[in-house]
Amino acid sequence: MDSSFIFNGFPFPNFTNRWNLVWNEEAHEVSLPLPVVGVHDIASIICSLDHEGMVESEDFEVFIYAVQEILISIFRGTRGEIEKSFQGCNGVPEKEIYETFVRSLLEIRNLAKQESAAFWTTGPTDVACELVLKRLKASRLIVREAGYQEAPHIFVRVSNAKILQAGQVKTLHRLAQSGTCGKEFRKLLLNLF
Repeated sequence: MDSSFIFNGFPFPNFTNRWNLVWNEEAHEVSLPLPVVGVHDIASIICSLDHEGMVESEDFEVFIYAVQEILISIFRGTRGEIEKSFQGCNGVPEKEIYETFVRSLLEIRNLAKQESAAFWTTGPTDVACELVLKRLKASRLIVREAGYQEAPHIFVRVSNAKILQAGQVKTLHRLAQSGTCGKEFRKLLLNLF
């Protein structure tokens, strides 16, 4: 079965998700204070690009930033280095991979901008396209409308925030029980849930 990288319902060659082959994290200078959007977002996107059959997403502006950083990495390198990085990718000649990869990234960037969305998966083309389009459509419904689903990136962030909050509440309970917070705050802290 034909396998592709699907972005916002459009199929691309399956090596389009191989950003890790061209991005050089060490080349990015990190300065303080840390930006709200940055290198960590690119790394997170790269880690999720090859999740077969699982729809992933990111805020489209953050995704565009990441695509543009990948393009900068590509054009700072040499074509030969990039072609060598993709050596042996699904039998596609190295000379074709470079151009196809760059054109795919530019097209994906434009789709994200046009659609104000960034949803993707990898897998059999027909099935993967249907999965992405279904999840994209469900995320665009009104919150209380039947069939609404949060975009995957929002669901993950909220779930992670809830886990972190639960850990913080346990810490606050322990601190209240240890007496380090004073009597006036002890009851308030113990009532947190």
